[in-house]
Amino acid sequence: MKKFGAGLLAAALLLSGCQGEAPAEGPALTDDIDYMPVVEATDLASAGITLADDPHGVPSQATTENTEQGIFFFDWDAGLLMFNDWQTNATYPLCAKANCTHSDAGCNAWFDNAAGTPSGLHSDGDRLYYFTTNYPAACYVQDFDGENRREVFSFEGDIYPQFVYEGDSVYFVANGYQMNAEPDETGSTVAVGGDQILRADLQTGALETIPLTLPDDAGKITRLAITGKYGDSLCLYYEEIDRGLFANFLQNLERTRFLLDLETGQIQGMMEDRKRANQMSSSDGTACGLYAYLDIDWDSHAVDAADGVPILIDFANRVEYHFPSQPSLSVGFSLHDGKLFYTRPADDGQSLRLYYFDFETQTEQPVPDFFQDYIIRDETENWFAIAPRQDTNTLPSYSRVLKSDYFAGNPALIEMGEIQL
Repeated sequence: MKKFGAGLLAAALLLSGCQGEAPAEGPALTDDIDYMPVVEATDLASAGITLADDPHGVPSQATTENTEQGIFFFDWDAGLLMFNDWQTNATYPLCAKANCTHSDAGCNAWFDNAAGTPSGLHSDGDRLYYFTTNYPAACYVQDFDGENRREVFSFEGDIYPQFVYEGDSVYFVANGYQMNAEPDETGSTVAVGGDQILRADLQTGALETIPLTLPDDAGKITRLAITGKYGDSLCLYYEEIDRGLFANFLQNLERTRFLLDLETGQIQGMMEDRKRANQMSSSDGTACGLYAYLDIDWDSHAVDAADGVPILIDFANRVEYHFPSQPSLSVGFSLHDGKLFYTRPADDGQSLRLYYFDFETQTEQPVPDFFQDYIIRDETENWFAIAPRQDTNTLPSYSRVLKSDYFAGNPALIEMGEIQL
C-alpha cells in the first residue's frame, strides 16, 4: 500500500512470548552504520535517475488493500470487511452466505469493533491476509468470501501497524510481553524488551527475529518502523524524542533512516549530516527502486512556513540525491506509478502548482487543473485514486474517493463512493 502521511499509533497484537529472554543482538545502529554518498542535483533531469525492477516487498499500513480489480477495506461503522469492484463500481461485504444480514458474528465479513479490527490487509490474488488488534490478537488468512478463515500465528506483545509482505513472508516490528514462558504451538517465541524486527512465515506461522542492536533509549521516547523492502534489504527508520522536551517534539525529534541487509546483516544509513526531525510525505517507492520524501528542518523554520529538501534514495546504486528546497505542503512530494509528484512555484511565479516528473521520459509535466483540488491517495500499475483536500483540521469518517486512469489517456474522474481509507 502506498499512502500519504505517517501515523505514530501502535496497534496491540497478542502473540506468544518468551519469559525473560533478551532480544537477539545484531549490528549496532550507532556503531556499525555506513552512510550512503550524497549527490547534490539541480533538478531531476540532471540526476538522470532511472527506474529499477529489482524485487521488492509490498507495504501495508492500514485497513485497505488496493489491487487491479478493486479495493479491500474495513468499514468501521458497519464492522465489515468490504470489497469495492473498480470495474462495476459495486461495493459488497466479503461474505457469500445466503440470506446473511451482515450484522452479527454469523456473517463471514463481520467483526466486533470492541474486540479488534482488521489491519494490514494484503491479498496474494487468492486469499486475504490481515492482522487484528484485539486481545488476544493474531494474523489471519481467509478466502475472499470469508470462508476458510484460520489463524496464521499469534504472540504476546505490541506491534506497530506497518507490515511488509513479500511472497510467503511478512515483516513487522514488535515488542514482546512477559506473559507465557513456553513457546506457542508453532515453536515460536518473541523476546521481551525493546522493539525488534520479526519475519513470519505465512504458510507455517513460524516467527524469526531479525538481529539488530538499537541505541540506548534511556530518557527518550523511541520507535523502530519499517517503510518497505528492496531486494535483500529492509527499509527502516529509528526515531528518538527527548521526554523532557516533549511539548516541542518536532524540534527534538531525531530520525535515522537506514537499510538492513538481510543477507549480510550489514546496515547502511541515509542523511549522515541531517540526523534530525524530518517528514516523509511520500508514498513508499520501493516498487520502482526509489524512495522519496521531503526533509523538513523544523529547527530553523516555523511549522506553518517550513520548506523541505526533496531527497530521493536510489536503492539500486545506493546513492542519496538532494535537490533544491521546495514548499512543504501536504499535497507533497510522492511517488506514484513511476512518476514523482511535487509542488513548486508555477511559471507565473504567483502561485504554487502540482507537477510530476516522468522518470522514463525524463520530462516534467503539470498536473491538469482539475487535479489541483485533490490529493493522490493510492495507486496500482494503471490507475490512481484521489480524494478531495480537506480545508479543516477535522478529518471526516469517510473520504470521497475518485478513480482516474489519466496515465492511460483518460483524464475523467470516476466517483467510487464513500470509502474509509
